[in-house]
Amino acid sequence: MNASAGWYPTPEGRLRYWDGRHWTEHFAPTYGLQQTARAPSSPSAPRPVGRAPRGVAWWFGWGGLLVLALLGMASSGVSGLFILSGIYVLVVGVVALFRGQVTWARIRTRAAAGIVTGGAIVLTMVGGATATPTPSASSPTTSDSPSPSPDRKSVV
Repeated sequence: MNASAGWYPTPEGRLRYWDGRHWTEHFAPTYGLQQTARAPSSPSAPRPVGRAPRGVAWWFGWGGLLVLALLGMASSGVSGLFILSGIYVLVVGVVALFRGQVTWARIRTRAAAGIVTGGAIVLTMVGGATATPTPSASSPTTSDSPSPSPDRKSVV
């Protein structure tokens, strides 16, 4: 077999490590499933394929998005939800563009970061387009009835 080193499936449905020349005794763990005997792990053994535990960044990242989305929804309805969520995702996308990845959001490449950033801009624009305009306090109010003008004779 002239394949490169890596994890490959076995007929039993497990993953076994091929070092580039021969099969090793390393099997990837099967989380939550019954395992057969496996070789003891050593510090030089390759890292098993599997899902990493969720860290603090994952909780703060998705939790921050949830908090901002709820704040936007509470303050301005659906348009606020779109606008604040879009701004949050825009910041995450720009950070991913600079860093190359944001692992908690599963943005692994700059191309994916560009797509996320573009989607965030569209999401923010949709939120702005669906927002209802509110009159500001400094804008003059217009009325349909003409206002009475002072009479020149009555002014002394």
